[in-house]
Amino acid sequence: MSDYKEQTARPSTGLIGTPGIGVRQASAADLSGGADGNMAMPQFSSNGAKRVTGGHASVFKNLAAVSVTAGTPVAAWTPTASKKFRVLGFMLSLSVAGAVILKDATTEKLRTPLMAAGVGLASPQMGDGILSALADNVLNIDVTATGTVSGFIFGIEE
Repeated sequence: MSDYKEQTARPSTGLIGTPGIGVRQASAADLSGGADGNMAMPQFSSNGAKRVTGGHASVFKNLAAVSVTAGTPVAAWTPTASKKFRVLGFMLSLSVAGAVILKDATTEKLRTPLMAAGVGLASPQMGDGILSALADNVLNIDVTATGTVSGFIFGIEE
């Protein structure tokens, strides 16, 4: 006979969660999963979506009036060797009317809405963000109209 009991209603305590299995970590540094083979405990938001481990931005890439010719991407973030970038957000402006395009190497990943000249745009909440497809890929910025891009991009390397 099984001790399993199907739960058909939300607990009266108001707790919402997703059961998970994890391995005890030897130290706080191991919470990222590390190379020791231990698994990090998954974290979930109140709506059940998985949170990115280490999802607090630790990398900030400033863009101080970077000149970009439309169709000719410029490197904005070159990750540490053997790492991937994960964009978690941005605040960008373009000196002319147009859009800024974020590219994972040569692949377009995100395009801002069209912006008026010099008017900045903050990213919406990006959840788990945009993870580069391959380690060592560069995050490039491109534009729909030649101008200068200012602002910053933030995220993590993993």
